[in-house]
Amino acid sequence: MLNTVTLENVKVNAFLVNGEWNIDRLCEVVPYEVVALILKIPLQLNVQDKILFKITANGKFSFKKLWELFRHKEEINHVYKALWHNTIPVSYSLLSWRCLKGYLPVDTRLWNKGFYIVSKCQCCANIESIFHIFINSTLAQKVWNHFSTLAGVDVSAFHGDLKDMLALWFTKGKGHIFNLLPILIIWYLWKARNESKHEGIKMDENQIIANIRNKMLQLISVYLISYKNFKHCNALADYLGINAAAANVEMGRVRIVYWVKPNFPFVKLNTDASVGCNSVGIGGIIRDHLGNPLDLFFGPLAACSVMSAELQSLSYGLERCLNLGFISVNIEVDATSVIYAISEDKDGNPHDFYTIRKIKSMMNDLSCVISHTYREGNACADWLAKYGAQSTTLQNLSVINLPSPLKGMIQLDKVGFPYIRHG
Repeated sequence: MLNTVTLENVKVNAFLVNGEWNIDRLCEVVPYEVVALILKIPLQLNVQDKILFKITANGKFSFKKLWELFRHKEEINHVYKALWHNTIPVSYSLLSWRCLKGYLPVDTRLWNKGFYIVSKCQCCANIESIFHIFINSTLAQKVWNHFSTLAGVDVSAFHGDLKDMLALWFTKGKGHIFNLLPILIIWYLWKARNESKHEGIKMDENQIIANIRNKMLQLISVYLISYKNFKHCNALADYLGINAAAANVEMGRVRIVYWVKPNFPFVKLNTDASVGCNSVGIGGIIRDHLGNPLDLFFGPLAACSVMSAELQSLSYGLERCLNLGFISVNIEVDATSVIYAISEDKDGNPHDFYTIRKIKSMMNDLSCVISHTYREGNACADWLAKYGAQSTTLQNLSVINLPSPLKGMIQLDKVGFPYIRHG
């Protein structure tokens, strides 16, 4: 229904004539700039309308997404983000967070709360503060220096607070030992402080170091951390009895990938997209059961997301199949997100709703099946998409006069040449 100041409860079909928008009628009731937006909507009168929520990936309404849209969100801080990981016990992460926020009941914080007490650090005669306990005290410096030497982290010229120390250690590698070890140091320094204050057990750097080492060994024994967490940290791995050589090896499977010819009478359509900083391109190739090219296309797109580009590439490829009379089609793409988006029980991203609907409609007119292939098996379409990103117009490529690199790749696919995929 359309509600305006001039008309009430006007149905959309009142603005259609012979299956097309009635532009004059639209201009009578809505502003011209809105008419321009309406005309961009492709009419698909044979399918049911759907209500989609624009800011979610699946088009379904979400209070969470709505809240994220309106709330003021601070920039993600690398130090705070690195505190949380499944290799780190939650209570340990929480303590480090409280340290960074200044929420520990040290003497200086109690002073700020109005509790005027005599302050004395548990390891020396200085005033007790978060900075002193965890960074500036002689005992804390000995613990940091011990593990810094093993880990190869240079803290000799360090001058900063606890957040600066964590920033010096933390890496972007999820679960890396450099993210875990500083949190363990904070935990056992605080534990030793509490044992000294409440149980009369003297703080000792050697005992703290031993406790940290034992905790890491415990985490290793229950498989929360392994050699993978010690990449480029040989000395520390050796210190814990871990195979240092394995710590620097990226483990991964090696796959053999082929482009496989379709069975007659099917043809195979491969499509791809290339999205760079300043250019977007699409490309695709249709081949017969002998591996011979039947049609190729490439061209540029306006700036858009990878998903939108992949879908538009597939859409154009299907159009070519229909226009050329290819009814039996095997479709291969190297983006599983595309296959997921066009599955029958999904409404799809609202930004690509009409493209997805068009793809589904064309697939219903074909005898086709869509499957995933690795990028190596989609080499020709990948090359065409990159070529399209550098071109100025969408065009079809003659199968007679192919560029040499592409011609070579087609021939390699035709003879069943294997591609090597790592990982």
